[in-house]
Amino acid sequence: EKMSELKINKGIELMLRRAKPKITEPTRKGLLINKAFTFLKRKVYFNFELRWEQKKTSSELNND
Repeated sequence: EKMSELKINKGIELMLRRAKPKITEPTRKGLLINKAFTFLKRKVYFNFELRWEQKKTSSELNND
């Protein structure tokens, strides 16, 4: 009953309904090596990570 009496300003309604902008994640690729071994009665961990990402240029962003 009270909901039918409630009026929302059109500007506010449009702001509330506004679609969220698309957030594009950069394309990530990489190499990951995790090794564990025993050396002189000690456990040794070797972690190597190499990552790169490709960002879109501004002209590619405008075409989406």
